Amino acid sequence: MLHSLNALPQTDFDPRWNYIVEENPFGLTGPPRSFLHEMWTFDPCLVLFPSREEAVYRLARRVEHGQPLLTFLASRPDTKMFVKHRLVPVTSVVPFAHWGPVLLHDLAVRDVRRVGGYRRAADILDDQDDAAEATYRAYVADQAMIRARDSWRGQKWTRGETVDLGGRKAHHARTDPARKTFRPAYRPTGAGAGALFVGRDLPLQQATPFVDRDTGVPQRAGLIVAA
Repeated sequence: MLHSLNALPQTDFDPRWNYIVEENPFGLTGPPRSFLHEMWTFDPCLVLFPSREEAVYRLARRVEHGQPLLTFLASRPDTKMFVKHRLVPVTSVVPFAHWGPVLLHDLAVRDVRRVGGYRRAADILDDQDDAAEATYRAYVADQAMIRARDSWRGQKWTRGETVDLGGRKAHHARTDPARKTFRPAYRPTGAGAGALFVGRDLPLQQATPFVDRDTGVPQRAGLIVAA
């Protein structure tokens, strides 16, 4: 539905109202008729024309009220088109663009009217900036806490001290005291069990060497330490 004071004089689709060609110094090929119809369905006030300054298309929208505030730039060729046809610039489209829903979706994402006007769009951008700033500050604080804990723990280990850093417990972590279960160490009692292998508390100085064969002379190859 047309709602502009500069609206089209008819409600039927006509590509001449959505694609204006007066001068085309770069010889750009116009978009297909199917895309112009989709653009007219998307927003009938959108206008596309080839630029006179560079090899791109200019996408604009018809002014709803008054004249476009571009008269101070009327010396530029593209600005003359805006003033002449009462248009406001929207964006530029490269000539090798894919004419279709992707381009229209990109326009919808960047259209301030779809979010309630420029004030609402500015509020949304401000909220996004605030959220990004809050996320960054939380990340910096978390990283500072991690480094502070590691530094404090390193200093305590260097001094031979221990300290409870008050770290948060993991979810479902056991909070009751650990069970004190005594498990006696396994000590083999068979013949030939030496002190080095069964972990007895006798110091090695009290161990007596003996040899495998009773020859009376200690042999280096068969020397075993027994408690």
